[in-house]
Amino acid sequence: MKHDFDRYCTRNIQVSLDQDRFDILTKLEYLAKKKIKEDFTSINYYKSLPVKYSAKLIDVESSKKTVMFEVNPIQAVAINNDQYSFLKSGIFQNTVLGLLQYINIKKRIVVLTDFVFVQLLSEKREAVRVVLDKKIPTYLIINKEQYKAFIIDISTAGLSVLCEDQIPTDTITEMEIVLPIITIEEKGVEEEKQTLITKVQLIKAGKTKASQYVLFLSFLERPMIDLYFSKFILSRQIEIKKELEYQADLFID
Repeated sequence: MKHDFDRYCTRNIQVSLDQDRFDILTKLEYLAKKKIKEDFTSINYYKSLPVKYSAKLIDVESSKKTVMFEVNPIQAVAINNDQYSFLKSGIFQNTVLGLLQYINIKKRIVVLTDFVFVQLLSEKREAVRVVLDKKIPTYLIINKEQYKAFIIDISTAGLSVLCEDQIPTDTITEMEIVLPIITIEEKGVEEEKQTLITKVQLIKAGKTKASQYVLFLSFLERPMIDLYFSKFILSRQIEIKKELEYQADLFID
């Protein structure tokens, strides 16, 4: 199975892949055998939203090179979706990535293997990026011409869009954005649409298999953007969290 963890981390090999894997398992096995309590945090990125809960080391099978953890049911859903998880602990100087071998969401059990040291890209970023379930239509305005595009993810630093047209890198353009801002009130969930025209710069671009272009755009008017998009990103985070909670409840009930 192909994993997408390269979107969220870079390899951080300390000695060699095999030696690092041996060192990770040796430390975990020592903790398990001596029944030493150690704090672990399991981290996943569900639709690019960080999902972080504590994890408890249960057992290590050194012959199979596998490690069993007890995790929060919401974390279990995220791990099942990704088929891997990142682990942080005071016994490791670096974040550890483990691939999923077995999971029982109802019992909150995951078994991880093929460990490697990594560095999370999110630790280098200031802004939280969220992926959209539905592409939001937008327009790039270049030399008074409109180019239709669709927003696929967004943060307070920038956004990615799909576009049929190729646009030169470093192009500075105006962009019209209409975002649904969701708020939760006592009387229920409310949605309002807010329109913004702002300046963006094309940082880089890639081409999809469908011959569309993925444009990575950076906002140039940050003070106004921060307030505008913070509301949307917060509402999107609430949606994603509720989705995870709902899926976890299906296994627990």
